Amino acid sequence: MMNWRDVGNVPYDRWQRAIAAVNGPAGLQSPAAYDAALPHTALCLAMLRVESQYGTAFFRNRPQNRNPLNLRPPDGDGYLAFASWVAGVHAWRNRLTSATYKGGIYARTVTLDDLVAVYAPKSDDNDPVAYADMIRDLWRSWGVLERSAEMIDAPLLVSLIPGFNRNRPGAKLNTNDARWTIVQHTTGNTNPNAGALMHRDFVHAGGGPDRVSFHFVVDDRWIVQLLPVDEIGWHAGDGCNDRGGDVGCFDSVGIELCVNAGADWARAKDHLARLYAMLAVGDMRIVGMRPGWFSLDRVTTHRAVSDDNKYCPTQLLNEGSLPIIIAQARQYAGLVPEATYAKPIVYPWLDTDAASEGKNRVIGRTPVFYLPQTYVAIRETPRRQATGANQKVIGPPIEEGERFAADYVYRSGGRTFVLTRWGTRVEAAALLPKVQIGRTGTISVRRTKDGDPEIARRGAA
Repeated sequence: MMNWRDVGNVPYDRWQRAIAAVNGPAGLQSPAAYDAALPHTALCLAMLRVESQYGTAFFRNRPQNRNPLNLRPPDGDGYLAFASWVAGVHAWRNRLTSATYKGGIYARTVTLDDLVAVYAPKSDDNDPVAYADMIRDLWRSWGVLERSAEMIDAPLLVSLIPGFNRNRPGAKLNTNDARWTIVQHTTGNTNPNAGALMHRDFVHAGGGPDRVSFHFVVDDRWIVQLLPVDEIGWHAGDGCNDRGGDVGCFDSVGIELCVNAGADWARAKDHLARLYAMLAVGDMRIVGMRPGWFSLDRVTTHRAVSDDNKYCPTQLLNEGSLPIIIAQARQYAGLVPEATYAKPIVYPWLDTDAASEGKNRVIGRTPVFYLPQTYVAIRETPRRQATGANQKVIGPPIEEGERFAADYVYRSGGRTFVLTRWGTRVEAAALLPKVQIGRTGTISVRRTKDGDPEIARRGAA
């Protein structure tokens, strides 16, 4: 069974329409009330329906309390009263997400049934089973998807620009192309408050004099969807007047990455990678999604598609980090191809029977010393060819804590390497015991991290 915390959010327009349809309080319809329920707006909206018909029908509670979720005092009867409908929703969220409320009574819940059994117990003349079923029925009617283990873990918030806004043209993207393009931007606004929710409010209010609109805005807290991904947005600066040639407008989705001061930049980029992964796998939580229409090979920049060669996304271009973000997205999406490795260079004397002769060897002009030991890796370290111009990687890395036996060591470029029985070299500095070969061929072995006496001997080729 899924965790109720993973259900996520309904779009704001769904929230507003549901409450407005029954003439619910304006304060409860407001964006502020919706924001107060984040990141559990789907659960909150359903419970508003069950508890009070979206703030319009109360049994023992009174409308004057502005308590549409029928919250009771922690240690008494009756119902709490709030100064506003928003405050009532905020108190609901704080109670359900508190780790300490009544000894963690909500923190211990996992499934929706667990939660409802605490929130609406039988002891209060409730039917928890029917209550939970009503919530599930509402979720199904709203198209809320319960997140499965296969879905990308991402803080997606769907808050579409209203359909009557002039910055939501409503025209569809081209469907005659093999894939849609992903056009990456950065917001350029370093104001500390200029996060994803502020930019959401900006485009919801019309997008300024240029009537700007884009499909997603991402920061260190949220991935906010603002347009269905099968509709055009005005974000690319390529005119949006040539369906056959304006790739940025008619063939792409636009993503803005926030650069507000004080935010966690690494986390924001990680959220961007998760969004790319969601697009690549066809995550149906995204409105307008068409599985198979997005490819991580078609991520480009505003600069690449704009008529004026605008230098955007500035920070990502300066860092050169966009390829790294795309690579991380491939990891999240499970699209990393199986690694291909070079072949090891095998020497006959690496055979354990030959090695048992105890002879030192030579590779080219490099002395190789016989020193049989069992090693343990103290950090992840690659396996590379023992010789060759590039010392190519020939297999997956040795993991931290992994043990292996090897018979030979050698010095190259001022560093000491262990030559494994499968024909690869591993840097000795990543292993215990510590082995070091000096310029004169003196080998020292330190068997522990904390400084056992060194054992030294001289080797000769």
